[in-house]
Amino acid sequence: MDLINELFSDTPIYPQLYILHKRLKTETMKKVIFLSVVVISMLVTGCTKEGPAGPAGATGPQGPAGPQGPAGNANVIGTTPVTVGNTWTQSGTAWTVEFNAPGVTQAIVDRGSVQGFKQYAASWFPLPDINGENQTTFGFTLGRILLYNTNQAGATPNPFTVYGNQTFRFVFITPSNKAAHPNTNWKNWEEVKEALNISE
Repeated sequence: MDLINELFSDTPIYPQLYILHKRLKTETMKKVIFLSVVVISMLVTGCTKEGPAGPAGATGPQGPAGPQGPAGNANVIGTTPVTVGNTWTQSGTAWTVEFNAPGVTQAIVDRGSVQGFKQYAASWFPLPDINGENQTTFGFTLGRILLYNTNQAGATPNPFTVYGNQTFRFVFITPSNKAAHPNTNWKNWEEVKEALNISE
């Protein structure tokens, strides 16, 4: 009985028995750890095996429609005809008029262009329009178009009440349109209509 107690005591009387006791405990723990690792590995391996994929499920119902997005101007290719009458303002020796043009985007300003046309009867002629000493030109900036009427001799042109209403239209030529139609004469209304698929 003393020998058995000595084997399992943490304060042995006989050092040699204590060493034997420690060795037995160490070997036992190693075996327990090894068996635990083997059992856990088998369980994990057995649980991770996957069978063949099942058939696809039925399509779910259509979701609700999202809210309406804001109106954009990505497809704006030009203005509708703009009639200018007594809206001209005298500025020095010139007459000017300015109006909104949301289609003149930053891309147009940076890398594209705008072409203006003036209507005579049923035909459109490119700006600048020169009629004797009188000429009408235009410029553009982000979201704006400006028309100028000047006299080549430097005098102030007649007030536009003399000429009555005049009609203009402008085409916004994006960089991609210029690249897609390299041979288009952008001052020719018929070619512009065809290139940009404009209906009058």
